Amino acid sequence: MPSTSEVLRPDRSDENRLAVVTGASGGLGGEFARQIAAQGYHLVITGRRGEKLENLASELRERYGIQVEVFVADLAKIDDIRKLEAELRNKERID
Repeated sequence: MPSTSEVLRPDRSDENRLAVVTGASGGLGGEFARQIAAQGYHLVITGRRGEKLENLASELRERYGIQVEVFVADLAKIDDIRKLEAELRNKERID
């Protein structure tokens, strides 16, 4: 299994890298999204608080010039998990 530092040092030749960050509307999830965005990944961020997710998405787009999709979901609810799963299935690739 690769270390965290290996995961956060992707091949820079691929400009279409995409990562999913859950819990991004708060503390660790938000910081994790910032760290991944700084590496040039486009993001799908999810969490329960839509306004905080939108604010984070705006910050990341402006600061890093990446694409950020917001998906409001409570992953303690099976219906929200299924909706997120369906959304992610439409992605060509998730790194």
